[in-house]
Amino acid sequence: MSTKDIPDYLESLKKNFAKRTSYPTVWRKQQINNLCKGMIEMKKEMCRAMKEDMGREEFFTELVEVMVCIEFCTHTVDYLDAHMKDVECDPSIVFAPSHSKLRFEPLGVALIMGSWNYPYFVTLKPLIQSIAAGNCAIVKPSELAPCSAKIIQVLVEKYLDPNCFKVVQGGAETAIALTNSHFDIICFTGSTEKGKLVAKAAAQNLTPCILELGGKCPVILDDSTNLSFAAFKICAGKF
Repeated sequence: MSTKDIPDYLESLKKNFAKRTSYPTVWRKQQINNLCKGMIEMKKEMCRAMKEDMGREEFFTELVEVMVCIEFCTHTVDYLDAHMKDVECDPSIVFAPSHSKLRFEPLGVALIMGSWNYPYFVTLKPLIQSIAAGNCAIVKPSELAPCSAKIIQVLVEKYLDPNCFKVVQGGAETAIALTNSHFDIICFTGSTEKGKLVAKAAAQNLTPCILELGGKCPVILDDSTNLSFAAFKICAGKF
């Protein structure tokens, strides 16, 4: 799709959100269960795509990305009612006599931008959370993992409500067009450098951001270290 289609996509989702399509608890659970079903059915395709993108062993992708997302779906559905409950609050004496409670409301339309290194986990987990919160969403997978990005698009388009969830593919030009649009929240995973650009663009629309930014992860070993064991663990995390 072209970047010129983004405003139409966003406007369509905003209209469906305004109709409160994504509000009901039953609908939220159904969408999460549908996504879970999709990941179970497409598990092999997901792992093969990651093998093509990164050369990563299929067993590793299934273990640390696919199964984690499936379990997160189950966990989210099991605890959704509890998370959505109103929280009773003690009102200030200034407002007595009164009764106060904290109610959790959806924000609107979320923009979810994933990264290339763990494309399923860092893209689908925020999507699951967005569904649980009652939001609609536009998902942009990383163009640096093209095979995995196509799988994510198939998952969303086949198993989720097309009136509330869209996938946008593309590179830097698409990312700029998206972050300059007026979303209700942005969830971005990527580098610190790109995160600054996302936050700067979002600030123009006063859009709140959740930024999960990568960085250097130094390891310090002292004289008591078992070097062979430490090297094994460092390499396992690195590669």
